Amino acid sequence: MTSERLLVRQCVSKLILLAIGCGAFVGAGVWIATSDPSSHRSGLAIPMAYLGIVFSGLCLLVCIQRLAVGPRIPVELSPKGFVDRRLFNSEVSWTSVRGIHVWSHKRTSLIAVQLTTDAMNNLDKTLFAKVKSRLNTPFGPNIVYVSTGDLDIQFKELLWHFQQYLKEHNPGSSIDR
Repeated sequence: MTSERLLVRQCVSKLILLAIGCGAFVGAGVWIATSDPSSHRSGLAIPMAYLGIVFSGLCLLVCIQRLAVGPRIPVELSPKGFVDRRLFNSEVSWTSVRGIHVWSHKRTSLIAVQLTTDAMNNLDKTLFAKVKSRLNTPFGPNIVYVSTGDLDIQFKELLWHFQQYLKEHNPGSSIDR
């Protein structure tokens, strides 16, 4: 069943929609930041607009980078392990995975893959992953979050494949059901 490789392609239409949304938030932030300060009820509107410009602008840059030079097959699952090329270039063996669970907030769900400390330290992380792992340290230093936001696969389907590979190639790990 899991003796074959699963190659998950990048979804260009999702990335374009994400880029349009980020661009709209950058535009709204610029509009608020450059508008007449007396029209704002709160003195926090302009600083929050600048914060929104920075955050949405960084998200827009990530979308553009992934569209222009990002991997066309970002996620790959195989009998030996998995690779999420958006975050790291090296393969993580299934024996280095302690478990997986679903992290959800409102309408967003991520696959949280708990790795051993050695596996996390030995990953060949991208620049984006290095920054992200520093920010995620308080929430779990050895967890890799896999998102389907820019992938051509449904979340439940990718979760099912992760569960099947892990169940077959590392039966001692914990899997949320």
